[in-house]
Amino acid sequence: MKLKIYVLSLIEATERRNKINKILTKMNIDFVFYDGVKGKEISPHDIDDIYDEKSCRKLINRGLSSGEIGATYSHYKIYKDAWESNVDFALILEDDVFLVPAFKELINSLGTEKPPMKEDDSIYFIQQHCLNNRVIGSIWDGVEIGSFKFTKMLGSSQYFVGAYGYLVPRNSLKKLVHNYLPINCVCDHWYHIKKRSGIKNFYYLKTPLVYTNDESVRLVDSFVQKERALIHISKELTVLQEFKYSLKKYALLLTNLDIE
Repeated sequence: MKLKIYVLSLIEATERRNKINKILTKMNIDFVFYDGVKGKEISPHDIDDIYDEKSCRKLINRGLSSGEIGATYSHYKIYKDAWESNVDFALILEDDVFLVPAFKELINSLGTEKPPMKEDDSIYFIQQHCLNNRVIGSIWDGVEIGSFKFTKMLGSSQYFVGAYGYLVPRNSLKKLVHNYLPINCVCDHWYHIKKRSGIKNFYYLKTPLVYTNDESVRLVDSFVQKERALIHISKELTVLQEFKYSLKKYALLLTNLDIE
């Protein structure tokens, strides 16, 4: 199995790079830094080629900041690099993550076993899901890699936020490369990415291996930079929404269907 680990980082983020380099080097894990794209440095001509603002406003009711465009395009470029490098799967991290010791065990398992994830159309999240009480996991379906069991996500990808620790097998890389552009949402709008790319399944670890700062911190200290701090997204549900969510949750658990 050919695994390539990418750490997405702005080239001038020396302190962050040094920190994650020490962590991964101590774990004896090979990786590459991938230089992130600054949205403000993308030419107007290139922006028109990679970003569809009209579609974006229709899909998520707003346009993207230049920082969000840069971050999202950076993730796409990693998918493209991994696909062209002919890897079996790519593991994507951001430079401000915290890794638990078991992360090394997963990497070893990926290198010595033949996990079924190579051939299917899925994405495997090893990061903390910040709305973990909203993510609905299948009782029956999962994928085991070594001692790690990934749970299939059912109809709740809109609650899964973050793009700082996840695995993408080759078939899914192909779908992302061919269906990602022009950009019409942010790199962690997984509901829209899944729907557009045609990727079938999302899996996650109930006990994550990758953590990051709280969302309140990342709003002003993340790869998409300070611009995202101006965008307020409420995570609170109304009483009616809570009722609908509860009905949906029990229906999905009973039927084991991944329906958004």
